[in-house]
Amino acid sequence: MKSKICALICFVLLFSCKTKESPLITYDKTADGWLNIPTTDEFSYNDEPADIPIVFIQNDKLYEAADRLQNDFFVKLTNEEYEYFTGKIKNDINTAYLIRSVNYSFNENGYRIYKNNKNNLLIFHGTLGSGKRKGIQKWPIIILYNDIINQIYSNYSVIR
Repeated sequence: MKSKICALICFVLLFSCKTKESPLITYDKTADGWLNIPTTDEFSYNDEPADIPIVFIQNDKLYEAADRLQNDFFVKLTNEEYEYFTGKIKNDINTAYLIRSVNYSFNENGYRIYKNNKNNLLIFHGTLGSGKRKGIQKWPIIILYNDIINQIYSNYSVIR
């Protein structure tokens, strides 16, 4: 009987422990500040996305990157900061910007960037299904871009 109780306790402890499924940033009250939807005449989702490279941040640096964007929608990075956040050497001549974006499914696929004639950028994430989480997450990304950025917008879409 004692062995069954011990086994049951071990089973409960093993499966009730909170584990981090992913070291990604989960939705909280401040995530709403990262959703910045443009007016309908600002961008057309039917346009071709801009050819702006996206570089993803290492999972263990996502919280720190999000903290850097606490008060700003984008931050210009030095080469050293780029290498710190990505773990990669920057070989691109374009400027690296840390950018606010939102993500619904913990999935790095589905990102598109749209640019308008006012140097505004829309960072859009589309996903099929809701994945394991429900709700939007802060998802800092890095873009390589040489023009001046006027405004950053972020939006997402979920097809269920």
